Amino acid sequence: MQPRERCWIVGAGAVGSVLAAIIQQNQTIETYLVGSSVHAKEVQKNGLFFQIEDEKPSNVPVRVISPDQVPALEERDIVLMTIKVPLLDRTLLWLRPKCSPEVGIIALQNGIGPEEIIAHGLDRPVDRGLLFFGANSPSPGKVRYFPGTIHLRPSAVTESLCNLLEGSTVKCELAKNFKEMEWFKLAINCIANPFAGILNAGNRQIAQDVLNPAKELVLSEVRQVAKAEGVSIDITVKEMNRYLGRDNVPSLKADLDRGMPTEIEVLNGAVIRLGKRHGISTPINRLLVSMVKFLES
Repeated sequence: MQPRERCWIVGAGAVGSVLAAIIQQNQTIETYLVGSSVHAKEVQKNGLFFQIEDEKPSNVPVRVISPDQVPALEERDIVLMTIKVPLLDRTLLWLRPKCSPEVGIIALQNGIGPEEIIAHGLDRPVDRGLLFFGANSPSPGKVRYFPGTIHLRPSAVTESLCNLLEGSTVKCELAKNFKEMEWFKLAINCIANPFAGILNAGNRQIAQDVLNPAKELVLSEVRQVAKAEGVSIDITVKEMNRYLGRDNVPSLKADLDRGMPTEIEVLNGAVIRLGKRHGISTPINRLLVSMVKFLES
């Protein structure tokens, strides 16, 4: 497999913008942020105002192109899928005819299910990664980044992404037990995202101990379903609160604030579906999904 020479980040939201800003610093690869949103157009026009936690923002030039401008993709290309799950179907319609079988594609969405949706839509296997960092966009053209780690299922393609990110502000790791890591991240998301949306709160507020009894109920159901799937989730609510103790805003709240559909179906919705498959009742997760669906409507 020849070295990757072009990186296409499909999904010009906060996460995609952060990755574009970081990867484009590696001058061995051409990096493109693909999108046509108001945010994407602002970045294209004036650059990306990029802030790391509470540091002074800097203006980062980022190449932005619309989906119709993406050329035919081949072996020298790597595609990072950061587009939100509710927008995947229409994204895959334009992406599929552009991809040769040799293109490296990595699904980086939250939850359980995006990989299967992308693989089915593109009619080919894809690789998988999980983002353990925070990103939000307070206004078009601006992103705030909370540094962390990307955990990837080992493959030649994900190893190439690790090489691109070497020495950057995001740590990249190939996870030996990726399924365990996937459920670990899901457990956090099944609390952080619906709580943020329903309570109109950020991570630091969600981390307060007053919510611990509710978190325990959610985590108990997630643990039961994970166990039935052959995975042991090794995290407590106290440990989870440490993950949530920063000023980031979960993406589900940001989606609701913008009147956008959320990813609740691949988060708590996935726990419900898998629980049903194994005969496990998940009333707390059902409650959260129904409340988020109400807010969506």
